[in-house]
Amino acid sequence: MSEKKYHVTTIGQVGACSATVRSCPYGGEDRHFDNPRDAHAAAMLQHGAPVKADAVFMERRRKSAQAARACVQIFLDSGSAGASEKQIASAIYEHLRERFGDDEQLISLSRVHMNGIVSERYNVALNESVQAEINALMSADSR
Repeated sequence: MSEKKYHVTTIGQVGACSATVRSCPYGGEDRHFDNPRDAHAAAMLQHGAPVKADAVFMERRRKSAQAARACVQIFLDSGSAGASEKQIASAIYEHLRERFGDDEQLISLSRVHMNGIVSERYNVALNESVQAEINALMSADSR
């Protein structure tokens, strides 16, 4: 996406899309709009009414952003120490589980933030196999 686009999140929030290196977690071109007004209209169709950011949502977002920054540091430290992708994924997942327990939504939101930080600051996408390892750990845990 070359021009600024806006998307609707899974909970009906409208936001400017910052995806550059990786695809947006909220969908492709068909889920993005040229201006916030069109995105709000789509949100109303999808969710029935405009959704405002409430204090609980903002607190969850803040917590997930903090966790994401810590996970980026784990990713960078482990990678520079020569850890395998499985070890890196395990360390990141362990940190998220310690911080959020069984709250899959916060864990997922933290992973989205983490990917954004890594791709934005370091101009690389979080290694696909590290992501796959984290997904495998999450799947095993949910059984």
